[in-house]
Amino acid sequence: IGATVTVLNAGGTAIGTGIVGANGTFLITLTSAPTPGEQLQITQTDAAGHPSPALDVTAPDNAGPATPGNLALDATGAQLTGTGTAGNLIEVRDAQGNVLGSTVVGN
Repeated sequence: IGATVTVLNAGGTAIGTGIVGANGTFLITLTSAPTPGEQLQITQTDAAGHPSPALDVTAPDNAGPATPGNLALDATGAQLTGTGTAGNLIEVRDAQGNVLGSTVVGN
C-alpha cells in the first residue's frame, strides 16, 4: 500500500507512475504510447525508496484493422456484403488460401 509503480520506456524515461492502493491494485495512464513491440520496464518503489527488480514487458501490437462485420451471403452465394474500415482491402479466400474475390471498403 502506498508504493509507487513506474513504467519506463526503452530509453529509460518514465512514461507513467501510479500508487498502489489499499486493495493492492494500481492504475497507470501513460504520458505517451509505447511503440508496438517496444520493451518497457516496470518497477515498484516502497515508501523508504527501495526499488523492486524491474519487470520487462513488451508493448503489444494492436494496430491491426477491425474484423469485418455484418457478413451476409446473398441467396445465390455469389455476393458477400458486410462492413469494414474505409479504405481497407477485403479478400475472400477458399480453404487453400486462393482469393475468390476482393474489394476495397467504401468502393
